[in-house]
Amino acid sequence: MNIRKGLTALVVVGALMTGVGSTTAFADTTPSNPPAAIQAKHSHCGNAADHVTRLRAKLTKLDARIAKLQQDRVKAVAAHKDDLVKRIDARIDKIQKHHVEVEGRIDQTLKACNLQN
Repeated sequence: MNIRKGLTALVVVGALMTGVGSTTAFADTTPSNPPAAIQAKHSHCGNAADHVTRLRAKLTKLDARIAKLQQDRVKAVAAHKDDLVKRIDARIDKIQKHHVEVEGRIDQTLKACNLQN
């Protein structure tokens, strides 16, 4: 079921991106009157600063969680608990991947809305 929803979302996003790309390619490029598709695309930029602030707060929490897990890992290594070390390493890897994704979302939002760091 989840795979079906994921594929459906991917198809919808692909169709929307193709539709927006084709309409902007043939649209009039006068700066005084941008096409409606471009205006709709950047309508989210009004909340972009708040969104970036929330994402940066999330990064801070992820950094704190990674630091705590690294401390727990040191304790587990000292106690010779190899299974626990493996589980902690897996959690750290997962959180680091999420950290990279959040950083990517921040960069994408800043770029799309022409905001500064």
